[in-house]
Amino acid sequence: MAEEKSLPRIVTSIFRRITIDLNSSTRQFTINPALLFDVIKAQAGTLGKAISEGIANSLDAGATKCVVTLTPTSFSIVDDGRGFGEGEEGFEQLKNFFECFGAPHVAGDAVLGRYRIGRGQMFSAGVSKWRTGTFQMSVDIQHKGLDYELEKNLPSVPGCHIETTLYEPLSAYQFTQAIREVEQLVEFVGMPVILNGKRISKDPDKQKWDLVTPEAYFNFRESGAMTLFNLGFLVRSYPHHQFGTAGVCVSRVRLDVNFARNDVLVSKCAVFKKIAKELEQHAGREVKKKKSLTNEDREFLAMQVLSGQPAQVYEAQKLKLVTDVMGRHYPLSKLSYGAPYGITVAPSLHDRLGEMAHSQGLAFVLAPVTLERFNVGSLEELYAKLNKAYRHGFSEQTIVDFDKVTATLSTSHRILQHKELSAEERISLRALNDVAHWLWSQFRDAHENNGIEFGDSEGSCVRLFEAGEAHTLEAWTDAAKWVAIERRLLKQMHGGLDDIFYVLMVIAHEAAHDSADTESHDHDAEFFSRFHDLVTSASVRWGHFATRIADRIAKLNAEEGRKVKLTLTKATAYAQPETSPAE
Repeated sequence: MAEEKSLPRIVTSIFRRITIDLNSSTRQFTINPALLFDVIKAQAGTLGKAISEGIANSLDAGATKCVVTLTPTSFSIVDDGRGFGEGEEGFEQLKNFFECFGAPHVAGDAVLGRYRIGRGQMFSAGVSKWRTGTFQMSVDIQHKGLDYELEKNLPSVPGCHIETTLYEPLSAYQFTQAIREVEQLVEFVGMPVILNGKRISKDPDKQKWDLVTPEAYFNFRESGAMTLFNLGFLVRSYPHHQFGTAGVCVSRVRLDVNFARNDVLVSKCAVFKKIAKELEQHAGREVKKKKSLTNEDREFLAMQVLSGQPAQVYEAQKLKLVTDVMGRHYPLSKLSYGAPYGITVAPSLHDRLGEMAHSQGLAFVLAPVTLERFNVGSLEELYAKLNKAYRHGFSEQTIVDFDKVTATLSTSHRILQHKELSAEERISLRALNDVAHWLWSQFRDAHENNGIEFGDSEGSCVRLFEAGEAHTLEAWTDAAKWVAIERRLLKQMHGGLDDIFYVLMVIAHEAAHDSADTESHDHDAEFFSRFHDLVTSASVRWGHFATRIADRIAKLNAEEGRKVKLTLTKATAYAQPETSPAE
């Protein structure tokens, strides 16, 4: 440093610069061949996806048609695109764009491609030969790794021809799935795509659409997913609640997608942001027209509420986004009032203890789907999010513990012995069993008219009626031999036709169960369909059975010498006890 200080200032500056240059330089990162090999292999998720990449390459090459042949042991892709040309110029293109992975496309030379890596998916599928111009490239990464064989000066062929022998032959099921997948992946590609002699692509310009914007074509459905296509190639499907609508969206402008082309780079894709906005606006318009919401609609609206946008919050609070343990839906405002004894959440929809606590008014009991809809794990978290979304805060109900609310309730149930029954219960049970054969025969006819098998393994459809005792059930069944009716209902049957008809509806409910409901009492869409068809069936003479049961109750009361007074209706006359005699 002493010598440096003695030098003139300009000489010192030069000395320092030379010293820095000798100790630093600009370097560039490279990629290890092992990683490149893994990138090639890891791209291929399915054979159908690999073939769709070949079709995308044909589109990028300006092909007017792409012909694909797929068998259980091989596939071929033939197009009339640009290929790699011939001679030295073609050889240079081959080195730059086939041999080199990741060479970027320049503006205007491709429709979909960005980095020329998609062919790796086809390499992973099997041993392939690529013919283009006067060249042939033979690739076998499973046995030769990153080395490939190149032949020159062959007879020239137009476009690009790819012949691949699969490393693993397809089973019949896999072959069918691969065909179906390719059809789905290229459904709206404007270029004709021929698969095994059949055109599988549709020109989007020639389809009928619900909405066309500069960015995309749209068709909408009431339910299901929203399926997104990038210039006709399938990208992915979005669940209904994400945008509040379902259907098909085909972009008219290239989307920014990931390397695998199975998702959108949302943060950088300006086109997708416009598409998403259009979907949300459409959903907002449509949901206001609906008289009843689907669960998917409710999920979408819940997310709208939590977005904190005043318009969405105001609109959604009037819609039924809250589901109770019974499966009924209420406005969001129900969380602010209407539960004087507090609010809680049951472990599951139709939880028996939850339904009992709810019906007895011990608390307002929510189904857990309400929390799932708002993507929260507790009522405390739900109220916290709603308070954040609402400008002036959200009024809260008292949160109570489910176990404490239901501590005094029981789900136990049992079949009663004959000696345990009162006279009224015995008479009602006998009246039901007197008509059981005809009642269940008509139930069988109603089910079979709708293509539903009904009966046990021995062909019998008749289920005997038993008397039962339960805190949380009105009836239950083994779905084969018997139906238990809770004793409260047996007593109520002496009250008149209305009560008898109610018991018949409870029996129809049990008849709609296709499996025992002694432990689980869940109701899916198929159950409600069976119940609806049974109740509305012309095969079941509900009025006939109600009056017949009433007549039997009246006669059995008379036989036992029970004092009764007659209650006359247009349908029948039946008896009611004047007093409750000592048992």
